[in-house]
Amino acid sequence: MFQKKILVCLILCCQYSVWADFIFDKKYGHDDNKQYILHLQDIEKVYLDTENIIKLNSNEVKYTEEIVGKIQRNNQQLFKSKKLFKINFINREENLLFSLPGGSIFISKGLMDKYLKNEHLLAVVVAREMIKISQDLYNKLFYIPTGFRDFNDVVRINKLPIKEESILDKWSYIILERSGFDPNSILNWLQVQNKNSFDFIYILDSFQLALKKEQLFKNFMSTKSNTDNFEQAALQTTKQYYLLREKIIRTKNAK
Repeated sequence: MFQKKILVCLILCCQYSVWADFIFDKKYGHDDNKQYILHLQDIEKVYLDTENIIKLNSNEVKYTEEIVGKIQRNNQQLFKSKKLFKINFINREENLLFSLPGGSIFISKGLMDKYLKNEHLLAVVVAREMIKISQDLYNKLFYIPTGFRDFNDVVRINKLPIKEESILDKWSYIILERSGFDPNSILNWLQVQNKNSFDFIYILDSFQLALKKEQLFKNFMSTKSNTDNFEQAALQTTKQYYLLREKIIRTKNAK
């Protein structure tokens, strides 16, 4: 399994940079980690039943499926499995973004309201979580949780070292570019975290991490010719996104 993931990395990233810069630590994709990932998938089912997820109508569900489908279809070498990805919006004011290996992606109401102002930023965070899911990029805790007390347990599993975070940003650039989304929006997302690091305490492992991630991605961006302004991408956001965002942020707080 791990050798197949290496091969996929070689095929996709050879045209962008030194291939070693795109390879995650082998411990994440190793077969020794499989039981832990399966355990997290079992816990995921319980978490979905206990978290306060905002219910979407059929059109809103279709729109989120189109975002995921567009990314998946244009990057089939990376997303070879038949795993179903699903975007879930949770009714929490905290700025939260995480996923679980069964395919569930979680975005909080607070994050949508304050920082995900257009469709391209939504695509950035969704693409990152899809990569994490497909590559089993989850922190292995010293204890094996038997169930989640609250979202803090999930957050701990999702925090990765700076090297893996940087590789995630590079992969996201490739995936978004291939999918027709603005890859330069990644820099905007990183700058938002750096400027408002206290608001991202549930996403960042440390305040210094935000600055380091931005510096590393700028170094990567310096090798790219596609440097369109972020504002141009914002103008291309679809009406469906604005309707969805309005629905999420107007949802009444959970009691």
